[in-house]
Amino acid sequence: AVIPSEGNLKRELQRRKIPFYIIPFCENHRVMGARNWKEELKKSFQNMQAMVRVICLIRKEGVDIVHSNSTAADVGARAALFTRTPHVYHVRELMEEDFGWEYINKSKMKALLQKSGAVVSISKTVQEACQKKYGVRSIQIYNAVNIKRYYQPHRPFFADNKMKLLFCGGGMENKGAMDAVQAVKILKDKK
Repeated sequence: AVIPSEGNLKRELQRRKIPFYIIPFCENHRVMGARNWKEELKKSFQNMQAMVRVICLIRKEGVDIVHSNSTAADVGARAALFTRTPHVYHVRELMEEDFGWEYINKSKMKALLQKSGAVVSISKTVQEACQKKYGVRSIQIYNAVNIKRYYQPHRPFFADNKMKLLFCGGGMENKGAMDAVQAVKILKDKK
């Protein structure tokens, strides 16, 4: 896992003995209409540094899939694109409607969504918005999926029977970070 800062997610990852890296990065949005060139340039520079570190991590760890748990961060998606690693965007929000935010670079966000190997939406509303706003077809998967219903113990992920998943996102509770941690723990315990 890659997380941007210290906090609850770090403590939970430590408790579950799941490897993680703290790589500070910024979100890729602003309050609608509140353009601040100086602040956005600073964010862009910090995210470029973070992207380089994530690229190195992907290569060092031999990551198979990069999963971004929100479109509010694009560092994982950009690093995956650069390294040609499959990427999954998990879209959990409607930026404008839910929060009054807009992407700093909407055309870049659209391109990242379109170039992702898969886009997962948490609801029909989010799924329809992805199609309408970005021309992206997404798969609808609700939060809190029953793991027992979908777990397939007879199906190895890769030839060496290991899956290396890089979770690159924030630790806010509503972003499903703990769901990802739990999924990795279950996969690890079942191997």
